Amino acid sequence: MAAPWRDSDYKDRSPLEYRVYVGNLPFSANDRSLKDSFANYGAISAEIAWDSVMGRSRGFGFVNFEDSESVNAAI
Repeated sequence: MAAPWRDSDYKDRSPLEYRVYVGNLPFSANDRSLKDSFANYGAISAEIAWDSVMGRSRGFGFVNFEDSESVNAAI
């Protein structure tokens, strides 16, 4: 019996993502401002975590990059 998380069928798996956690963001930050902050490093997209109860940013987000070189340069 094979473990459910270990299989030889890799074609159904998601491609590798180059995502960076960014914390300590001001509550006024939005997706666009976060992406613009990392534009010089090749940011593809950015997403801020939102608190649905308070209706504002939770103070952190994620930025996606095209490759590992871009991630390392941004860090």
